[in-house]
Amino acid sequence: MAATISSSAAPPGSGTNYEPQAIMGYELKPGSRAKVQIGDKEFAMFTKGTSAWVLEETKEPDLIDTMRGGSDMTVDAVSRRGTATTYTYSLNGVSAALKRMAQCN
Repeated sequence: MAATISSSAAPPGSGTNYEPQAIMGYELKPGSRAKVQIGDKEFAMFTKGTSAWVLEETKEPDLIDTMRGGSDMTVDAVSRRGTATTYTYSLNGVSAALKRMAQCN
């Protein structure tokens, strides 16, 4: 699985141009929720196919800010077969990556 941040047109007033997305290497259970945890903050994500997005669009900027300030991010999801999965990623370099992405726009 890869956790990605894709640059996209954000809704007016959302405060960000980034849309956090988790892309898995397998189909997710239809109708399931994925979860991202960074420190003591938790973000629910809706799933479709092999991807998951932040459930509440208004929380996308908070997730991006939390990623910038965090050290590790854990993503929990359930596969189509019903297997619970957990992945932990280092957030080292996220701020630099976002800064570089902003230069590409």
